Amino acid sequence: MTPGVDILKTNPTKKKKVKKGKTKTKISKKKYLRIKCPICFNNLGKESISSTICGHVFCTNCLLTAIRVRAVCPTCRRSLKGNKAHHLLYLDEELEELASP
Repeated sequence: MTPGVDILKTNPTKKKKVKKGKTKTKISKKKYLRIKCPICFNNLGKESISSTICGHVFCTNCLLTAIRVRAVCPTCRRSLKGNKAHHLLYLDEELEELASP
């Protein structure tokens, strides 16, 4: 299992038919991925979140604190020097709701 990801399985995913044979997946609130910060283990989405250039996601405060101590990604140890080493992520309101227990 991927560190920082907690998979909850309680209800199957439902699919709705959309035009031209495509399906649209509707995720029930009882089945979703709870993505956690690998530093503090809190669910992401409640606070501001940031991504590193290597694609790892953390609470912004956790990442900034870690970078002050050592300028490397806390997950893979890739160098995080410069202005573009990390950036804030903005979640859609629906994703923010899923992040809340």
